[in-house]
Amino acid sequence: MPACLNLVFYSFDSCGAHNSIDNINPKIEQEWTHLRPERLPSNSTSVTQPLDSGAISVFKRRYVEMLINKAVMTKYASGKKVNNGEA
Repeated sequence: MPACLNLVFYSFDSCGAHNSIDNINPKIEQEWTHLRPERLPSNSTSVTQPLDSGAISVFKRRYVEMLINKAVMTKYASGKKVNNGEA
């Protein structure tokens, strides 16, 4: 029975800084066996960027919650009173 590979599809835009990205593993100088890099078409950012907003908003909300919890816990651990403006 063949081994199951977890293949990764890596997409990136056609920015000039990304020209050096290719399908070659620099350590062994052979093609990646588990990674498939693909370039997005030119001028497609306006189509794909709004798709990120949902994932980014979830991350941002969780990050803000974490910062608030850390600030409250730091104040609580110091023994100082936490007023409503700081919570």
